[in-house]
Amino acid sequence: MSSVTLINSEKIKTILYLEFEGVCGIGSDSNIDCDKILEIAVDRVEKFNGCQGLIFDFRSMNYQFGNRFLRLFNTNNIKRNKYFPISIITTSENIENWRSLIEYASLDIEFLNVEKAVFHLEFQSAISSIRRRLNKK
Repeated sequence: MSSVTLINSEKIKTILYLEFEGVCGIGSDSNIDCDKILEIAVDRVEKFNGCQGLIFDFRSMNYQFGNRFLRLFNTNNIKRNKYFPISIITTSENIENWRSLIEYASLDIEFLNVEKAVFHLEFQSAISSIRRRLNKK
């Protein structure tokens, strides 16, 4: 059973904000956590007519490693056949764990502290990044 739970969901104009808390399993033990997060995200995006982007706030969630979380970066898992930017807010304690996942998968994404970064340490930069990516698609 997953210990990850949704604690907040908000619509911010055309962007959906989902905040989670809990402790993810490590490796394949985190599969259930990722599946739950994706299930919630898909459900909320489908119910939010006009949703153009998604922020996952994982600051209250401990993530160490689990490659199923790579599914978060394939936005066809969330909204099919649409350009759909995401941002992930995490903590300085967990950022290197996320960086390890991105390097493991050799993903070519902007990571942190750049204009189109996917990862952020605070809300305002996450939402600004999505807005910039939507304006430059």
